[in-house]
Amino acid sequence: MATRAPLPIAVRPSGSFDGADGAWSTFNFNVGGDGGSRLGQNFKMLPSTSRSTTLLPLEAAWCDTPSPSQCAERRGVLPYNSQQGLGYQPNASSHYQSLGLFNLEVSVPALSPPESGRYGLTSIGAGLAAADGLVLGGQLVAGYVAEEPFLPSVGLANTLIDVGAGGLGSYLAGLNASGLIPSLSYSYTAGAKYRECGPAMGVAVFAAR
Repeated sequence: MATRAPLPIAVRPSGSFDGADGAWSTFNFNVGGDGGSRLGQNFKMLPSTSRSTTLLPLEAAWCDTPSPSQCAERRGVLPYNSQQGLGYQPNASSHYQSLGLFNLEVSVPALSPPESGRYGLTSIGAGLAAADGLVLGGQLVAGYVAEEPFLPSVGLANTLIDVGAGGLGSYLAGLNASGLIPSLSYSYTAGAKYRECGPAMGVAVFAAR
């Protein structure tokens, strides 16, 4: 009997436009949930085609204008447990596995020496957290307090990252290795608020044919 191949995953845009350097169409992802009653934190993220690590802003002292909660909201941190979160909370997840501090996988020439991030393994799911949502455990994330990147990002690059636990791949690679998508391909069209033609939502499809 033929086995049905997995289908691509289309990620719905958040419906809002965010960013410090423009108004970009973001996508909802949740982090740290168990796929059941324990829901993860929700974030508005941008896909990163150049990084494998999913980057998540931690609570930061510099992020206080016009207030800490409003600054965190601008950075894509959504409410958690009915309160506006101030940043990623790794220890809110019972299965978070800390890997330690390592240099961030970012390319910002102005950062010298490179900023460090709090690396770990946890679950990631596309879309807002839900009790019946599909989450994938053991995914590489890094919390950071640096001002850049301003928004969190989900890694799509097909590059292994060595942070003391062997070579670790991106969320996209994890979906493929788990048989949840048929390939490592993806389609991403950035959306933004354009002066001439108005707002246009982004499009992201994992394992697009």
